[in-house]
Amino acid sequence: MSEDIDEIRRKKALELMQSMEGKTEEEHQLDIEEMRDLLPWSFRTNVTTGFTEILHHPQMRQSADDPNVVAIAVDVQFADMVTDMLNRAFLWKEASEEAASQDQEGN
Repeated sequence: MSEDIDEIRRKKALELMQSMEGKTEEEHQLDIEEMRDLLPWSFRTNVTTGFTEILHHPQMRQSADDPNVVAIAVDVQFADMVTDMLNRAFLWKEASEEAASQDQEGN
């Protein structure tokens, strides 16, 4: 089951990366929002401390796991920028792995 989810995520990442050409930043952001639950990085505001926590989701399910806090930020916009960059790097890695596997199957 986990392998199926990984395969789906890699294919979706490849589609998303290929579709980036010719799109505006806003259009690309909408595509990423569709995949939000499959991405490993997010942030939240801790109501007790008031700090913004940057989270890593080991099961890649933002709605159903207990994430690890990996950084604390004061500025919500900074936390949003960091998680966006980490999720984009993750998508790029997943998309390149899927493209490499498709290339191997094609040869």
